[in-house]
Amino acid sequence: MKKTLFTLIIILVCFKLFAQTSPLKDTTIVVKTIGFVEITKNPYKDSIKNSRRLRIIPVALVAYNPELKFVIGAGGLISYKSNPLDSIIKPSVFPFNILYSTSNSYLFRGLYSTYFSDDKFRINGELSVKNMSDNYWGVGYSAGKSISKPDTSTVFRKKWYIFNPTVLYRVKKSLYAGVKLNISHTQVTEGSYFFFNEENIKRYGTDIFNIGLGAVVNYDTRDYPENAKSGTYLGLTLESFSENMGSSYSYSVFVVDYRYYHKFLSNNGILAWQLKTRYCLGDTPWSEMSKLGSEYGLRGYHSSRYRDKFMALGQIEYRYMFPVKRRPNRRLFNRHGFAVWVGGGTIAPSMVDVSKFLPNAGFGYRLELLNNINARFDIGFSNDGNSMYFTINESF
Repeated sequence: MKKTLFTLIIILVCFKLFAQTSPLKDTTIVVKTIGFVEITKNPYKDSIKNSRRLRIIPVALVAYNPELKFVIGAGGLISYKSNPLDSIIKPSVFPFNILYSTSNSYLFRGLYSTYFSDDKFRINGELSVKNMSDNYWGVGYSAGKSISKPDTSTVFRKKWYIFNPTVLYRVKKSLYAGVKLNISHTQVTEGSYFFFNEENIKRYGTDIFNIGLGAVVNYDTRDYPENAKSGTYLGLTLESFSENMGSSYSYSVFVVDYRYYHKFLSNNGILAWQLKTRYCLGDTPWSEMSKLGSEYGLRGYHSSRYRDKFMALGQIEYRYMFPVKRRPNRRLFNRHGFAVWVGGGTIAPSMVDVSKFLPNAGFGYRLELLNNINARFDIGFSNDGNSMYFTINESF
């Protein structure tokens, strides 16, 4: 109870600070209004003027993925400027969704990216809450391969939340440095006989609280971070979780994330690739180990199937948006595109123990909601089979 109260206090303080640095009054469009917020019908109308305003685009969702099965829900995209009078600063975005699935799961997820003071400051991160069914195979490649498909022996149910804001300051052109707060809690409420008797579950338990601080350095020349068409990104993050701070266990996580984007074959085509590693050091609980699959990792693999202390993945993707002449009065949902990718990755107890490779490929449909903001529908293929994903913003 004390940990939960402490987490809520930190979240409220962070949002209070966020609100104080984000002047948004008198920034709405009178199209369709709920309270003081615009519900956008035509995001391109008078686009220069509108880019200064708070806008919400609602999105309905019907999808399928390996973790949740069939999903229905609603969400949207909030776009705004922290300073509506700044014509140079990038628009901040907050894509979010509220979901219910046939596995009797309930989820809220929001990803925020906010830019301040001519992009001298950035705040980004995730706020998510889940009450969901999940699967657990164990730790290591062999454990993930031992049972071909999720079944009653791997199933368990958990309550989970995460709040992990990162605050960055521009040290030099394209170079940012800052700090990260990471708070999460995993609580298992139901599980199979196999789950409760697996060695890592016995060792670390089923109620795991994590609180840690991290140092972050980013080199970022991307023209638009949420949907880059050119530029390079290199992110280095080192987080430390300590029992002295209230964590259930003491461990560290080191992440290296490299991405590159450039035009390819035409002005509307983008070739992008990503190389990413995540390495856990110390007494890392089963819930916080590195994993391969997700809508932001190797699409097609169940996000809980392959986990271990070390993870590495690589993927290359071609994205193409069909050309449409911009008109001030053109209707919403009038720009379409596609993406195809190939990739693969591995997990292991350490970097020197890597021996297995997990391939990945897929294709997807893109729908532009706002300038440089896409909704995506992806189908990924893997050794697990194929899986579908629907979300906002690109995978990387």
